[in-house]
Amino acid sequence: MKRINNKLKLVATIVFCGMFLAIIRAYFSATLLGDVYPWNTFLFLPGDRFMDLFNMSLICSTNDPYFTTTPFASNYFPVANTIFYWFSLIENRVWMMVAFQGIFLMVYIPVLKKLFQDQWRSHFLEIIIVFVFSYPVLYNTDRQNIELYNFLCCLLWVYFKEKDKSFLAVFFLALSISMKLYTAVFAIIYIKDMKLKELTVLMSIVAVLTLLSASTFKGGVMNNIFQMMSVQKEFTQEYTSVPRYLHFNHSLFSLIMISITAVFKVWEDPVRYQEITAQILLPYTFLTMAIFGLVAFAVIRKKMDPWMDYFLLTALFLLLPHISYDYKLIFLLIPLYYFLKEEKEYGLLTRLFCIGFGLVLIPHNYYYVHEDVSVAAFIVPSLLMAMMFLILFTAKSPVRAKT
Repeated sequence: MKRINNKLKLVATIVFCGMFLAIIRAYFSATLLGDVYPWNTFLFLPGDRFMDLFNMSLICSTNDPYFTTTPFASNYFPVANTIFYWFSLIENRVWMMVAFQGIFLMVYIPVLKKLFQDQWRSHFLEIIIVFVFSYPVLYNTDRQNIELYNFLCCLLWVYFKEKDKSFLAVFFLALSISMKLYTAVFAIIYIKDMKLKELTVLMSIVAVLTLLSASTFKGGVMNNIFQMMSVQKEFTQEYTSVPRYLHFNHSLFSLIMISITAVFKVWEDPVRYQEITAQILLPYTFLTMAIFGLVAFAVIRKKMDPWMDYFLLTALFLLLPHISYDYKLIFLLIPLYYFLKEEKEYGLLTRLFCIGFGLVLIPHNYYYVHEDVSVAAFIVPSLLMAMMFLILFTAKSPVRAKT
């Protein structure tokens, strides 16, 4: 228990110091230097606060998210659009925001309390600092993004899995996948544990939830599915063809593109940037397929502590997509939870992992290379990859903690 407490204290200290310094820097930049966005905040454009919720609720308000008459169509899966439709029924924006955040917190805080059990009282402050006031949680709160609910479903999956309530666990993971496909990577856990029945049930629930939601939209199920795929393709093309969309992006693709753009100085040359992107996309796709296959194989075949499995799988969907915004960093709280509960000791590596977790949960907008594209795009993926390598090369030899 002492080992667990020490790890939590170290991570919480790093998060507290990082968040405090980020707030102080933003405050003095705004008040003393008169700086405007992006220097006056570590979050997104202040004037756009909560707009992920408001924009998506507007798009989904007619329950026709893919054929909407609004300027932009939804690129989300049907279940996510259904959730936004429900919130669109609240006409007052303030109450809509309060309901969105309030429902999340009313479920999230009790689940945290259940997961940490005795630690909840003795280390309440540290848990709140890390799991409520770290950068990914605040960023999602500032944007009011559906990622809050996606993450919450995965946390409920963890909770019910620990309680051996397999159907409820599978249901909440399926609900998460039905909102955002990338959390399907966690299904590899069932493959590793040879729980093929749960895997079959999982896929079935995802299909049912998706079809049920799509059936409520105008135009028919298949028309909506095909239109969703078309919108998602357009979204990827647009967001990989303009340098400004590299902001708040921690993907490996973003790291590569920022490096190339900085070297060849094509920030203000959109034609050249698109040419470079077109040349990079195909080899990058093959690279990510190879990385995904190798890491997934390592998770399935290698005997590792649970937190290592969860970290590697989480890192896959953080790093590999072309677009991976900072909303998704909130999922690191799941492997962090398992890491804090792990009683094994890895010597010096324990401290290194604590430092790594602490650093990826704080802002890194120390300098902006272009508009609101900061050096965080270099720092965060580098930290994630470093932790992946440490796990893959040290997983075989944990040292049992002394009692």
